Amino acid sequence: MNDRMLALFGIVLVLVTSCGISGDSGGGNPSKTELEIRDVRVEPTDSSAVVRWRTSMETVGTLSYGRAPGFPGRNLSSSASGDHAVSLGPLDPDTPYWYQITAATPLGARATTQPDTFRTHASYDLDDTTPPQFRDLRVVGLTSSSATVLWATDDKTIGDIAYGLTDAYGLVFEDRASYSRSHSAALTGLTYDQDYHLRVLATNRAGLSAYSDDVVFHTAPLPTIAVPDTVWVAGNVDFQFAVSVRDVSNLAAMSVRLLYHPDVVQIVSHTKGDWFQATQGHLLLVETDDPERGIFQLDASWNVRFENGVAVGTFANGGGDVAVIRARAIGQGARSFLTIDNLVDPGEPGNPEDDRPLYTRLLDHNRDDLRYSVRNGVVVKTSK
Repeated sequence: MNDRMLALFGIVLVLVTSCGISGDSGGGNPSKTELEIRDVRVEPTDSSAVVRWRTSMETVGTLSYGRAPGFPGRNLSSSASGDHAVSLGPLDPDTPYWYQITAATPLGARATTQPDTFRTHASYDLDDTTPPQFRDLRVVGLTSSSATVLWATDDKTIGDIAYGLTDAYGLVFEDRASYSRSHSAALTGLTYDQDYHLRVLATNRAGLSAYSDDVVFHTAPLPTIAVPDTVWVAGNVDFQFAVSVRDVSNLAAMSVRLLYHPDVVQIVSHTKGDWFQATQGHLLLVETDDPERGIFQLDASWNVRFENGVAVGTFANGGGDVAVIRARAIGQGARSFLTIDNLVDPGEPGNPEDDRPLYTRLLDHNRDDLRYSVRNGVVVKTSK
């Protein structure tokens, strides 16, 4: 073999060795258990964005984002899954934002993407030259202490609700979470059985504002929970009495604890009252029944009505019998109280001799506490 042939053979040998044809060097494919973040995509609008991604195993995700560049970021989390979606907003229109995704498994594996950016869409609302117009402004879900205000605007708007006992208003509820055409607000802490005035100020993206007309609404009277003033019983016999409510509006739930003297009265059973069934009540349970201490508790609940995802009331309005209690007169005592445990602060003990918390409570359709009054009674035994 001459020198030229030796040189050519050397070149071929070098090429074959560098290409790894001589065998697997041990690198191979990445492990299938390696955590990867895949298929990241951003779906922006003019005021929000949804960031979606997938992971090669179930993870909890953290999305960091902020105005780009130089603005501090915020962190949002996604639940444990292999498919993730996080909504961002409210965002400014036609604005760049940066984001970065971190994924972690319960066993400690982590993966992080490189920071990336997206831009929100331009908003044509910024060029609007006319103020917003109101549609369908109304007050619903009235109770003794709350009201729900619904309204719509032709533009995407934010707003303020001015309200009060006169048309001078005095109180303000801010509706500025995001620009929208559909709005709702729950006004709480109102005074019972009073006229209220309200007016809405709506502002669109172009900064143009408009006021609604003045609207007057009337809050409901203070509701009452009651048992009969006096129940007369001839001797040691069974008798019945009702637990009732009066002047309720959009009642969603109630829990009533009745106290009685266990040496004079025994609670035998209970049934649903006619009003409870007519108003679509769907729960009536005995949560506490302690005959030795003279405690009997009833829990009731009603279906909540919704409009476009907003709670607007229930069918529990007016008043009537919630439950009918069957009891038995016993012993030599002459009388027993029938007292609704009605201390105002649920963190305080109920009866002075009872170390458990108070349970008597009324809730409206937004699950807010309602103030109420009570009418208590007494069982009086007479001789046969």
